[in-house]
Amino acid sequence: MNHDDFERIQPVTVDIARSPAAAPAGAAGATRPALPVPALVIGALLLLAALVFFVLPDYVARQRATPAPASSAGAAAPPATGAPPAPAAPAAPYAEAAAERERAAAKEALNALLAVQHELEERNAPTWAATELAQAAALAADGDLVYRGGEYGAAQAKYAEAAAQLRAVLDGIEPRLRDRLARGAAALVAGNSAEAGALFGEALAIDPANADAQSGLQRAGTLDRVLELSARAAAAAAAGELALAEQGYTEALALD
Repeated sequence: MNHDDFERIQPVTVDIARSPAAAPAGAAGATRPALPVPALVIGALLLLAALVFFVLPDYVARQRATPAPASSAGAAAPPATGAPPAPAAPAAPYAEAAAERERAAAKEALNALLAVQHELEERNAPTWAATELAQAAALAADGDLVYRGGEYGAAQAKYAEAAAQLRAVLDGIEPRLRDRLARGAAALVAGNSAEAGALFGEALAIDPANADAQSGLQRAGTLDRVLELSARAAAAAAAGELALAEQGYTEALALD
């Protein structure tokens, strides 16, 4: 084979400033035409939107549903705030039973106190025995105070003392009534209308149906006028004015 059997390769002039898209389609080694830049940007944006709307919500939901990882075994535990509470002491049956009996006795004493107080209130005692009732109420208040502190024996003693005072008032009603009637009558004789009125008024508070107390209170109300008429009648009689004296005494007798 000689030189003439080979085809001579002719040099090709390449213009590097020319766009690759302008190269002949059939030329050997020619590359695929590149996409325009705007098309690439739009494609990237579409891919990003698909990730945001379809992939990201599922990922966030999985992250929320996944429990937080437990602390490692070697992590330091938080310092203890204090020693655990000591177990409660076991109940003492004997002490509890004794306290319950004292509590029941205190309540029983209180019920007795309230019963006597109610009976006195029905007898209108607040109007004629206010001092005694106030003293008993103070004792009962002291009993309440020690009862709340768990001193049931002391509370029982206070309630019992208050009840004894009120019982004495209740038992002394009749002697008190007789005393007020007698002292009221003496005040009438002495001409002391104010004292007589107070004593007969107290007697009526104790026994509203007592006839002596009713009459004595009425006489106390007119005593000053009766004394005045009696004095004028006596003066008229001393002066010899018998008719005037008779008139004065008659008026006084009409009042008393």
